[in-house]
Amino acid sequence: PTDSNTVYSAGFYGTIQRSDMATGETVGVVPQPEAGEPAFRGQWVAPFIISPHNPRIIYHGMCFLFRSMNRGDSWERISPDLTYNNPDNYGDIPYQTLFSIAESPFQFGQIYVGTDDGRVWRTDDSGGNWHEINRGLPYGKWVAELVASKHVEGTVYMAQNGKRDDDFMPYLWKSTDFGENWTSIVANIPSGPINVIKEDPQNPDLLYVGTDLGVYVSLNGGAEWHALPGGNLPSSFYQDLVIHPEEDIMVAATHGRGVWAMDVRPLQAMTPEVMSEPVHVFDPGTTQLPQGFRGAGGSAAIQYWVGSPARQALIQIRDSSGSMVQEFSGPGEAGMQAVSWNLTRGTPPAEGQGGRARAVRVQPGTYSVIVTVGNASSQAEIVVVQ
Repeated sequence: PTDSNTVYSAGFYGTIQRSDMATGETVGVVPQPEAGEPAFRGQWVAPFIISPHNPRIIYHGMCFLFRSMNRGDSWERISPDLTYNNPDNYGDIPYQTLFSIAESPFQFGQIYVGTDDGRVWRTDDSGGNWHEINRGLPYGKWVAELVASKHVEGTVYMAQNGKRDDDFMPYLWKSTDFGENWTSIVANIPSGPINVIKEDPQNPDLLYVGTDLGVYVSLNGGAEWHALPGGNLPSSFYQDLVIHPEEDIMVAATHGRGVWAMDVRPLQAMTPEVMSEPVHVFDPGTTQLPQGFRGAGGSAAIQYWVGSPARQALIQIRDSSGSMVQEFSGPGEAGMQAVSWNLTRGTPPAEGQGGRARAVRVQPGTYSVIVTVGNASSQAEIVVVQ
């Protein structure tokens, strides 16, 4: 987070690399066993995190948890084997390994660890003492994700996954007491398996979940879930989600259907008051004109909430004088909807020339967008810059 040229990446079976994007140099920084010690077991893609307290500190999980204070140049083992370590379960692909790591943003050295054979642990003193925190959890379910809340100290989220045992139920948990007790927040998620859960960096009530089928969003801390609106977002296995802490863009990684991104600012702005309105237009913010008429970009995303549905919505764009710039229709179904304005104004053909209207690129300025659904309307401003 403090040096964009430094990038860490995982390889197979616990390997980890550090790359310098300025020079192109890549070095392996994986922990190594002592002479005569058995090889460490590392997941197919083993977990590693950068400490939220110091970007030079890295944690890396194999069958043990390792910590590096110097970007991976050297490592110290800060845990015993945290798996069941049952030799009967060994195979060609390493198993009984760490799969998820999270460090509390509030307390350095308070670390949560989950394993692929269903064990969950917490240390409050950088590995000096470990406490197993699996009370009430199903036995042996793969810990797919642990998230230590950045909003509320002691709140932890966890996704478990049973598909490798032909169990396709969704398992999703929340603890408010550092993992001592867990409450299911699966609610109405229709099916599993759940692969990832993330907390929004701005809105503490906004949660995101990726399953084998799609992405779900909760606006109330997990009490209720909605399928993520996305239009062309594919139904696929979602392996990871990242919400950029400054740009408010969610990036979703699928297994085999590419990487997708969307602006989550409207989701962050969703409140009970907004959801009670018949229609609500979210702030579109600033949009930049392309360089040249056929330049890249050149559209403004308009997102709106429909509480009282109709057959369709009417979208009007007006300039600062109130004159009509563009008018078109959009979906009027209940829920969050999105349309795009191409930053043009419709102009009629010259008198006597006939033909179709020409689209003319608008000038920089402030424009109003009015969305009408049924008898209700909502308005916001779009700032267009050169």
